[in-house]
Amino acid sequence: MAAPELFQGPICQNSARTTIEYLEERLELCLAGKDEQSHIELLVPDDSGQEDDAGCAASVGKVVSPKGLCMMLLNNGEGVSYHITRLTRFKLIFIRQRNSISPLSINRQLLMHLVGVCNISQRLLDFIICFGPKCGETGLAPPLAWVSSHRPLSQSTKTITPWECAYIVRFPELNHRSLASPWSTRQFLVYQQLPRTQLSPSFIFAGIGRSAEDALRDHLARQNDIQSLYWWELHLVLLTTGVSAWRPYLAYLAGKVDRQAERAVLVDLDWDSAETTQLEERQYLKQLDDILDEALLSLDHLIGTIQKIYENITIGDTLGLSHHQLINHACQENIENLRHCRAQARALQNKVKSACDLVSDILDLSNSNALKLLAVESARETAVMHQLTQKATHDAAAVKVLTVLTLIYLPATVISNFFSTAFVNTATRPDGSFLLVVASNWWIFVAGTLPLTGITIYIWWFYVQKEIHGQYPAWWRMLQSKFLALVPARRPHAQARRGRGLEGV
Repeated sequence: MAAPELFQGPICQNSARTTIEYLEERLELCLAGKDEQSHIELLVPDDSGQEDDAGCAASVGKVVSPKGLCMMLLNNGEGVSYHITRLTRFKLIFIRQRNSISPLSINRQLLMHLVGVCNISQRLLDFIICFGPKCGETGLAPPLAWVSSHRPLSQSTKTITPWECAYIVRFPELNHRSLASPWSTRQFLVYQQLPRTQLSPSFIFAGIGRSAEDALRDHLARQNDIQSLYWWELHLVLLTTGVSAWRPYLAYLAGKVDRQAERAVLVDLDWDSAETTQLEERQYLKQLDDILDEALLSLDHLIGTIQKIYENITIGDTLGLSHHQLINHACQENIENLRHCRAQARALQNKVKSACDLVSDILDLSNSNALKLLAVESARETAVMHQLTQKATHDAAAVKVLTVLTLIYLPATVISNFFSTAFVNTATRPDGSFLLVVASNWWIFVAGTLPLTGITIYIWWFYVQKEIHGQYPAWWRMLQSKFLALVPARRPHAQARRGRGLEGV
């Protein structure tokens, strides 16, 4: 059934599946600037050495690779138009990238000219914006593989639009920079346009890395005539290259996970120093867990890409049975290998989580042991404080006895000094010995000392009960209650008197 006329425009245009604002923002980051050098590379036949004046002026020159392949550098629109339109079979275009976070070697003007010359869908921009600095969704996973329709959109038009596909392969690759982190995540873009005649397919490779380019060059160098290649061979070569990189990378991750897991199992439970070390181990295990999460996401994306490309390559009847069998075998083998790698990554992730749980348990035990030591120290300090409290209690009792004795002797001393009288005197006997003689007014001393001593002790007891225990004697509470009852009774009489005085005025 033909597509409704209303929907034919958007389907034919194949516009980018994102907002214009976001597309503009990302294109500024992933493409070369206006003042920077911009170029693409085009694979040309070896016999294209004789160029006319326009062709030579429109190109930078030729570079012969170690594999004997001839690449032409094009840095302006005239060269792109001239050399691409001359090729009648395969058109292999390379857009370079200096490193994984640098922008592509093509600026916006040259990119739009290339899109116009090759009649490329705007959907290519959805994949171009994934290059350059990684931020937001571009750092998680590339877009899903995109494949255009194989069939005519209307029964009235028998022409078939060119078949297009675009996808990004993300895979690990050795960076040869440091032993601490020898692997980095790489990605490259593959775009293909296949005309309905299937005679002159166009390929665009953006950000292709060393390993993928070497595999592609090896495959092309083994061909006697590049123009006799089947277009689906290039897809299989590049996808297989991305698949083959995962096994050594997972072996590297397995070694790191095993070492960290062994360190967690064989940790020396020296509680004074184990806590900081185990905290660092836990942080590193969290980093490994994040790396494995990214690996699983990339593996799932690559599996989906291969499945979609395989389904759309074999959808038509233009391929022979032997080609169908070869494509099916290669794709199924790659998918099985990726699923096996995914199972390995999942097992490593479970191992990392087990090690994280073990480290967490060790930290909990360390905290429990620290709390136990604090409890023992607190008990020791409590015992010392108990001893100090007992000693203070004994000292307080001694001071209390001393205070009572002082209260007893102080009134007697005051009475003696007040009367300035010696109630006890000494006399000399005729034989020369001494005799104590009590004065006749000794009763004054007793009569003044006993009441004053009682009053002094009672005042001291009253102060102790009031300030320390917060209690008052019964007689004080009785007087206080009578006083409080008397004050409200007198207050109305005073108000009444003030009222009568105002009336008189």
